[in-house]
Amino acid sequence: LEGIAEGLSAGAGVDVDAVWTANLIEELESLMNQSHVNHCSDIYAVSEAGYANGFAHGHNEDWPGVIKNFWYWVEYSPLPGADFESCSGMAYPGTLIGFATTWNAHGMYLTQNTLFPYKSTAGGLASTFIQRESICGKAGSGGLDAVIHVLTTSAGPWADGA
Repeated sequence: LEGIAEGLSAGAGVDVDAVWTANLIEELESLMNQSHVNHCSDIYAVSEAGYANGFAHGHNEDWPGVIKNFWYWVEYSPLPGADFESCSGMAYPGTLIGFATTWNAHGMYLTQNTLFPYKSTAGGLASTFIQRESICGKAGSGGLDAVIHVLTTSAGPWADGA
């Protein structure tokens, strides 16, 4: 994870602490003892005949403040020997894809909404890194069961208490 943050920092020409802050924003907000702003919303529709006969998904990316004007699309294209899969998604400045709408070449798709638990821990893995690994990591090519296996056996606890 350090290498990812350092690479983003060098590429963007910003301090590595700013990259860490951007990628830990959900956990940092959760640890702050204040009311939380609602963020995104999703709507799903499945055909009455079942998923195979039609599925639609809409996601409203409504992060508040000035940051909402600076999102962009990113595509990761691995070189031979890379430890990640080809994937794409929406990103905010300095963040990894996986925090917002993300998908991979194997048909895996992810979006998330920010939920703040009543109690958070200061340790554990940040949700952005877990979500990126789920879609862009090697497990993402093995389908949902492979992702669940990796996240429940080797990832450790999530920082937000999940």
